[in-house]
Amino acid sequence: MQTALWDILSAIGFLPYGQMLLERSDLFWVAVVAQGVTFLSCSTCAIILLHVAAQHKGAGYVVPVAVFAIFLVMLGFAEALLIAVLWAPVQTLSFIVQLVVAVLALTATIVLYRQAPRLLKLPTQADMDAKDRALAHEVEERAEAERKLRDSRSAADARLMDRVRDLEERNDALMKAQAETERSNIARSDLLATVSHEVRTPMNGVKGMLELLNADGMELASAEIVDRASEATDNLLTVINDILDHAKLESGRMTLLNQRFSPRAIMDGAVSLMEAKALQKGLTLSATVSPDVPEMLIGDGARLRQVLLNLIGNAVKFTEAGRVDVRMAHDEVARDECRIDISVRDTGIGIERELQKQLFKQFFKGDASVTRRYGGAGLGLAISNQLVRLMGGRIDVTSEPGQGSAFRFSVRCRIDSAPQRASVNDSVLPSAVVQPLRVLVAEDNETNRFHLQHLLRRAGHEVDVVENGVMAIAAAEEKKYDLILMDIFMPEMDGTMAAQAIRSMEGLSAETPIVAITANAMVGDREHYMSKGMDEYIAKPIDANTLFSAIWRALGGRDSQAPA
Repeated sequence: MQTALWDILSAIGFLPYGQMLLERSDLFWVAVVAQGVTFLSCSTCAIILLHVAAQHKGAGYVVPVAVFAIFLVMLGFAEALLIAVLWAPVQTLSFIVQLVVAVLALTATIVLYRQAPRLLKLPTQADMDAKDRALAHEVEERAEAERKLRDSRSAADARLMDRVRDLEERNDALMKAQAETERSNIARSDLLATVSHEVRTPMNGVKGMLELLNADGMELASAEIVDRASEATDNLLTVINDILDHAKLESGRMTLLNQRFSPRAIMDGAVSLMEAKALQKGLTLSATVSPDVPEMLIGDGARLRQVLLNLIGNAVKFTEAGRVDVRMAHDEVARDECRIDISVRDTGIGIERELQKQLFKQFFKGDASVTRRYGGAGLGLAISNQLVRLMGGRIDVTSEPGQGSAFRFSVRCRIDSAPQRASVNDSVLPSAVVQPLRVLVAEDNETNRFHLQHLLRRAGHEVDVVENGVMAIAAAEEKKYDLILMDIFMPEMDGTMAAQAIRSMEGLSAETPIVAITANAMVGDREHYMSKGMDEYIAKPIDANTLFSAIWRALGGRDSQAPA
């Protein structure tokens, strides 16, 4: 078979590859160069493809590229063997390599066939160009967005600066308004102090004269007129005090004292002051203090008394028949602190439920018909509410129309564990002092001098009166007094300067107790005058009870006995 094939090919002039090259020397070197170039090209392309496949391991075309690269390597190796066959008998190896190349070719074909769908999905140059254009457009859009963002930030910064300038201008305006408000508050406080002084001075004279008339004995009809006039004076004084307290609370200038006081004395005093009015209306006024309430507490007893008087006064005012019951209890919240709970119940007209929420607001007076009948400025409960809050407590009410009302409030106080000392019950008129005193009264108002002089002489004291501070100093130098009652505002020299001059004297006169008498009743007045050498302080208008209680405190019990 092989011989026959050889004869046929020889007959038609087809020579074997090696024999042809030996007979045609011009083709020999062409074949060597061509096969060498093919070997080098295949090897180079395979190396490039393998490098690309190594750099793109995650790509979908790595496997077919790697197989094709191996195929190229073997194909180049086969071409190299063809050159070697020209000089050495390695035909067997050449045929084996060609067989391997054939297998690899078949394998590459199968792999490429299977990978063709994935390879077809790879982006074309057009796709790449489109993506490049889209990316370029996106880059442009992003650059435009960044430019707009910068412009927006610049605009926002500009708006922010405008806002800052606007806020600074508003802040300056607010600061100016605040300063103006503070100036207005100071001016208002000064005005209130002036009004207080100017109103209390004549009020003191009116109230004093009525007190003297009532004490001298008169016919029943005249006594009733004096009582009504005195009651009207008290009501007017209450309105003035409420307005002053309202101003203090509104301006934040209300301060509380921390002094020893007896809660039982506060209760007894408040009830005693309202007993006469309750008796006139035929009401039963009762007071109950729980036995476990401490004897002495530390706090602002005067403000506690003010709230209690307001609630009892309202209960008596709005109750036509029945009773008013006042109860005091306590709850210890710490070793040295307690809560005082007070309730005031009445059988009066009651309060509508929708009105109870407004009851503690300023100037709220409820039903107009009730206001016309009972009067009032509408400040008492609002002030009481704020005072109770300042004292760490709260106030509330339960009521039904026609069934009466129950007001309850609580305040926090410290328990006084110090030894008890004798104290004055300001609600009870003292029996003055046993031994007569030599008293100097320095007062420029003639009516007030007359009032004080009669109160003191009626109690058995020796009284000298002067009209100003200069005369007071002269009198103190000339005679040793047991007590000096010193008005503050006087011509030539005021009471403060006179008191300081007396304190600087040599001898016993420098130690004479001095009681300041003034129509100034604003917050801080008492502390101010006490720091200027005064031993006690009385705010006008003055009654006998207030006067002799202050004298007792100023004397500290010297040559006197405790008030009854």
